[in-house]
Amino acid sequence: MIDNDIIAITSALMRHKDSEVREQAALLISQFSLHTRSTPHMMEYSFKNLKEILEDYDPLVRNAAALVYNRLSINAAGRECIRDTNSGESMIFSFIKHSS
Repeated sequence: MIDNDIIAITSALMRHKDSEVREQAALLISQFSLHTRSTPHMMEYSFKNLKEILEDYDPLVRNAAALVYNRLSINAAGRECIRDTNSGESMIFSFIKHSS
């Protein structure tokens, strides 16, 4: 599935107008993020949208994005993706902004 553009298709859905579609897309991406084979595809298609949905108005969408980053942090390839896309800074700012 990873090699059949599922990450590209799902990543595009993170920009959908319906918040539930954005949430479900991020949840599906989080499942792929556990596999090191997915990281090149995620680098190409997912990270820009993930950074955007960290600031989504819907907390369920933001939580789904956070789950992706959480699962990426489990393996070295995922941590390298977070580092190489400067996502750590976006995660920190989002956490501070949305903490109560």
